[in-house]
Amino acid sequence: MSVWSADDFLVSQGPSSASEVEVFVKATAGALADVLPKSRGRIKGPYVPGSRTIPAAHAFQFDAGRNALVANVLEPCFWSTHMPSAYRVEIQTPDEQEVRFECGLIRIGVRNESFFLNGRRWVFRAVRANSSSSFDLPLLVELHLGVYLQRPSFEFVRLCSQHGVPVMVEWCDADGDINQFIVSYSKLGGVVGFAVNGRWPDADLRSLSPNRLFLTVGKDCDVDVAHGKILDVDVVQEFGDRPTCPVISISRSAADFDTANQVRTACERMQRVLAPRFDLAGYVS
Repeated sequence: MSVWSADDFLVSQGPSSASEVEVFVKATAGALADVLPKSRGRIKGPYVPGSRTIPAAHAFQFDAGRNALVANVLEPCFWSTHMPSAYRVEIQTPDEQEVRFECGLIRIGVRNESFFLNGRRWVFRAVRANSSSSFDLPLLVELHLGVYLQRPSFEFVRLCSQHGVPVMVEWCDADGDINQFIVSYSKLGGVVGFAVNGRWPDADLRSLSPNRLFLTVGKDCDVDVAHGKILDVDVVQEFGDRPTCPVISISRSAADFDTANQVRTACERMQRVLAPRFDLAGYVS
């Protein structure tokens, strides 16, 4: 008998608004695809630190046309820096296995030349870090800063998400499974996007997490991860055969941005250039 885990399930969102959102659970393991139609489950929440809100349960029903378990979550609580909410998914398979895992619902959209997070205009500004870094997470929230995380550990990203710190994670493990990486980390509400090192985020990758941003870090960008604490994501090059897929570069030195205003200006410029290029599925303004 196969033993299922959270990594065997992909969670994604359909069209979302402030009043409701469809949540899909699909199988990532081929053998599980035959089990899913006979499985039952529910999504419970929201769970918000310090909140007295009573979590509600929403049942999943199998939709043959979408080949997924589908639940309609009413009055959803989308993850934000001020309300880092989470939901819990429970799946029962026909062989009486029960798989439980946490997931976050996030609402990132594009309107004109701006990104929006949960209906509010939003610019991703972050400090560069790795999982061994030490941060005052409440201070990052106060300063409206996120974390750009290289070689992340799941628990550290989960901790950031619980504190309301948005995270962009970079995949740079040439020997790893990028699909599994995206399936795992996209369950965390605070993960706003993925930076893919050395590979283009094609449609197959984007379909694993259609509600997140995907950016590419290319070798030609001369990325220097050894210097600088303030992150500036900026378009530096476009390949002729992929005109709609920007390549990004990380600021080479903190000295490039001596003041907070310079950092803000650089990030605003990045947003104006990038926002019109993204077609984020499922966002209803």
